[in-house]
Amino acid sequence: MTHRSHTRVDSEPILNTFRRPVGGGPPRSVRVLTVLAGLWLVLAPWIWGYGDTGGGFDARCNDMTVGLVVLAAGCTQFVRPAHRTGVVVPIVFGFWLAIAPFALAYNLGADPGQAILNDTIVGTLLTGFSLSGYLTARDTAA
Repeated sequence: MTHRSHTRVDSEPILNTFRRPVGGGPPRSVRVLTVLAGLWLVLAPWIWGYGDTGGGFDARCNDMTVGLVVLAAGCTQFVRPAHRTGVVVPIVFGFWLAIAPFALAYNLGADPGQAILNDTIVGTLLTGFSLSGYLTARDTAA
């Protein structure tokens, strides 16, 4: 009688790559900056007073939507610091924010100068400190 050896392909290591915690999470300073960036983005359209800057999904809508998502991700970093979503989301949305003035053509409506400046600067900073926090957390997990 021949006994067959069944090899089982274990998908857990692959799945764990995406679920794996990132150490203790990003440093506290990155968490605070993420929350502040989210708050700023929600309030910026009223503080700077920029209105419709393009057709459809304009700067005001974009800033408020991205701000709420970044704010939620920042709060997640405090509640579950090792959860990957709270760390990766600000990187992705920061990058989007930096390119949004060009992708959404902010120059089609009212004077878009403040919105373009705000989104480019905040998006670049958000991407930079979020990526730095992610790399720091990843290095401490190893």
